[in-house]
Amino acid sequence: MKFFQILYESVREFVTSGSKKSPNGDFFVFMHYVYILFSTATNKYYIGETPDVIVRLEFHNDAQKNTNSTKTGIPWELFWSLEVADRSIARKIESHIKQMRTQKYYNDLKKYSEISKKLTKKYSVTK
Repeated sequence: MKFFQILYESVREFVTSGSKKSPNGDFFVFMHYVYILFSTATNKYYIGETPDVIVRLEFHNDAQKNTNSTKTGIPWELFWSLEVADRSIARKIESHIKQMRTQKYYNDLKKYSEISKKLTKKYSVTK
């Protein structure tokens, strides 16, 4: 049982690091996420990107580990998320959403899936 626990923790650490290569050099592709959190305590939103939304949400809600500005918003809930091919795309979409800065836009993202599809298409194009 201990072996599987160690294996699970090793794989989880590797996956959440966002790495695209395994320790032995094999190629992996990991998806990345753009997410919006909502704080019921502060009535504010937080936009971010991560390779693992669940781990990141746990971090934001952990008063012991979280030293970021989001600590004051605990508890946070996942409001919206979007899975994309890589971190580069996630960061572009994250930046786009942050520039919009309105609750209406965040609600529209959640309500209309075609907005997410358009953002993914727009920022997945290589120039």
